[in-house]
Amino acid sequence: MRVCTTAFLCLAPALVRAQSPRALAIEDFYRLKTVGASTLSADGRWVAFTIALRAEESNGTSSEVWLVAGDASSEARHVSAVGSNATAPAWTDDGMLRFTVASRTMRVNPAQPDRVDTLNADGASTRRVNNSYASPTGQWTADVRDVPLPKRQRAPVSE
Repeated sequence: MRVCTTAFLCLAPALVRAQSPRALAIEDFYRLKTVGASTLSADGRWVAFTIALRAEESNGTSSEVWLVAGDASSEARHVSAVGSNATAPAWTDDGMLRFTVASRTMRVNPAQPDRVDTLNADGASTRRVNNSYASPTGQWTADVRDVPLPKRQRAPVSE
């Protein structure tokens, strides 16, 4: 028994090294996603939650709101704009999901997650469908797209 225990203790570090090809690096920290702020709708049919992402460029964190059916009958849907730093998902009495983006309140009907309304200060909504915003009168439409930030040049490093 002692021989088996001694052999295991001697071989355990080698087994751990064989299973992990490399040590944890700081870059791995920026690949982590944190799930939080989950909330269940009153009827139990929907779950809203946030996913926090870390940005290496700014050394900051952004948050996104996701929606999934409570019975897991469909995949989770991303309802906030990518990189919008959406927070505080909450359900209203009429079954709508509300969350905040840059001091603006957004509203989503879980049955139509592609349609997001922005609530103005007076409670009126500005409708958005697939990154298109319609004016309150419906006369104008603005298409919104993400534009990547320009790459920063790294300062030369000398010895």
